[in-house]
Amino acid sequence: MIRKLRFDCFTVVDAQGFSGLIWVLWKKSIGHVQVVFKSSQMISLVITDNRNSQWALSAVYASPTPSIREQFWQFLCEFRDFDL
Repeated sequence: MIRKLRFDCFTVVDAQGFSGLIWVLWKKSIGHVQVVFKSSQMISLVITDNRNSQWALSAVYASPTPSIREQFWQFLCEFRDFDL
């Protein structure tokens, strides 16, 4: 499936049961992409584009289970201070 979408690179967090699948896909032409964190609810990347600008991207899947989702939001409060 990913190859049919014609992206060069990707990182995936597999589903747990019927929920939680996260895909992040990109083309090499955007610059350098470094995966800095993966969990069952988030993938975070640092991207250095072709103009040498650096930025962060996080793809999030918050669990539908309230207790797991609450733990994740607590983690996000700590993660927000992440430095590039």
